[in-house]
Amino acid sequence: MSFDFPLGTPFHPYEQLMGVLPLASKDNIPSAYHVSMVIAVFNPYFDIILSQDLMYDPNSPIIDFYPVDFELDLNGKKQDWEAIVKIPFIDEKRLLKAMSCGC
Repeated sequence: MSFDFPLGTPFHPYEQLMGVLPLASKDNIPSAYHVSMVIAVFNPYFDIILSQDLMYDPNSPIIDFYPVDFELDLNGKKQDWEAIVKIPFIDEKRLLKAMSCGC
């Protein structure tokens, strides 16, 4: 038997966190890593840079990775913090593109 697995590149630590944490845990990730600069508006009086929070802005390209309502699998445990949080699988290409400001 022979197995051939294509090698990729590992996620950086904050990319990993963005891929597994639910919205309620966004304070565990520095805002520089979950905020994407998407629009720059320039006028004669001042410059405005509008930012987009990838985890909760309705216009985020990856908002579906961070549902507000999700299922907890207690698997015999009694406390919510012991449960497995069932959030959707991510599309790693979409996550990395959004985090690189390539929305």
